[in-house]
Amino acid sequence: MNVKVLKPCHCIRRFKFDEVFEYYNKEDALKKAEEIIEVMKTKSCQSHEFSIIENDDGFEISSKVNYKSW
Repeated sequence: MNVKVLKPCHCIRRFKFDEVFEYYNKEDALKKAEEIIEVMKTKSCQSHEFSIIENDDGFEISSKVNYKSW
């Protein structure tokens, strides 16, 4: 199972989450995806909102502009 960030922003790169993480089971992959979301919620510049999307290969983290931060 993979965890990857779609369209990595500056903060994703700064925290080194711009690589593909590979896990043997779905539970570990989901934990990593949730960890990335939590770090981005608490330590990023808040210019993006992040969400987890489940697919056949694992999880993808999607981002969109956080208009509330403007």
